[in-house]
Formats: sequence, structure tokens, C-alpha cells
Amino acid sequence: MRAGKAWLLGLAAFLLALLFFEKSLVIAPIAVVAGWLSLRNGRAPDDETPTRTLLWRRGRNLWLPLGALFVAWTALYLLVSKVVDGEHTLAQTASLVWRSINDGLMPAVAGGPWLWDRWVPSPPMATPPIVLIAAGWLVLAAGIAVAVRLRRGAGLIWACAVGYTVAALIPVMWNRSSKDTALELAQTLRYLPDAAVVLTLAIALTAAAPERDGAVRWAPARLWSPRTVQA
Repeated sequence: MRAGKAWLLGLAAFLLALLFFEKSLVIAPIAVVAGWLSLRNGRAPDDETPTRTLLWRRGRNLWLPLGALFVAWTALYLLVSKVVDGEHTLAQTASLVWRSINDGLMPAVAGGPWLWDRWVPSPPMATPPIVLIAAGWLVLAAGIAVAVRLRRGAGLIWACAVGYTVAALIPVMWNRSSKDTALELAQTLRYLPDAAVVLTLAIALTAAAPERDGAVRWAPARLWSPRTVQA
């Protein structure tokens, strides 16, 4: 496909995603941030052009229609949607976000959750053992530490990925809960599929980032090569 027509495919994919998943709205800002991080880490050392300028020049055929659809869909969503009835509280929202991450995402990082429970007619709820939750935190911390040690810019990449994962849960948990909402709602994992995509994107951006000086001596560079990620 010619580069001049690629924006049409991107716009169509964005629209299709919006029709099926409300959190697809964040695809546009994620694409912009991912493009900025990629250019920031991959540009030539002697290139003094601001990264935001390069990002605009190389992607404006996509950013313009994507941005227009983003604004229009946001306005439509705010017009037709409403907060569910109930007394919403910051404390309950924070508890639900924490439960989603600690009991939902972290076990998945370590290959879980392994165990499930269900309150009919609710969807299944993850009930991971505490050892699996701890393993997930260790795997995530170790992975980020290795990434930061091996690749330049990895710290910013993972700060954006982790920040998104937390921030994207807040409005959903606020809108879908009240002070009496059971915390087990967060263990159904229904609000985490987008996090898997963003974390995978972070791995790919890390693999494509330039190596730090001494990284080859500290650990095999091939473990974080783009070819490894593609495989």
C-alpha cells in the first residue's frame, strides 16, 4: 500500500475499534505518544530538528483525520453517555483501580491468574494466589530494571506505559462504581485488554531503542533485539 493511502486504513481501523470498545478512543493519543517516543530514541545524534516537528512532518496525513475523528467521537460520547446512578467516591475508585492492577494485571504478568471464581450471573473473577501476585510484581520490576539498564529512553517508555495503565482505569472505575460496589468487579479483567496492547508496544519500543554504553557486556543485547520481539 502506498504511504499516501495508509492514513485511510488507519482511520478505518480506528473507526471500527470505536464501534466495539469505548476505550478505543485512546488509540489516537497512544499512537501520537508512541510515534514521539520512537522518533525521540531513533533519530540521528546530529539531527537538531525538534522531535515534535519530525512527528508532525512524517505523520500529518494520519494525525489530521485521526485527530478530527477523536474530537468528534469524544463530543458524541460525552453527549450520549452518563454516569451510572450511585454515590461515587474517590476511595472506592482507588480501591477498584488497585484491585485491578494487583489482583488482575500482576498475576497475568507472571502467567496467571490460574484460579477463577464466579457469582452467577456475573462473569468469572480471577482469584490468584498471593505468591503469583508477588511473582508478577517481581517480574515487572526486574523487566523494567533490565530495560532501563540496556536501552536508552526505556525509563520514559515504561513510565508512559505504566502511567497509561493506571490512568485508563480511573474514569472507568469511577463511572461504573458506587461506594457499595464489590471490589471483585475489578477481578473480572474486563477493563484490562487495552493494557496488554500498550505493554506489548512498550516492549517493542524498548527493543528498538538504542543500546546504552556497556549494555552488551552487562547482558546479551540479542535478548532485547527487534528480531527477538518479532519472533
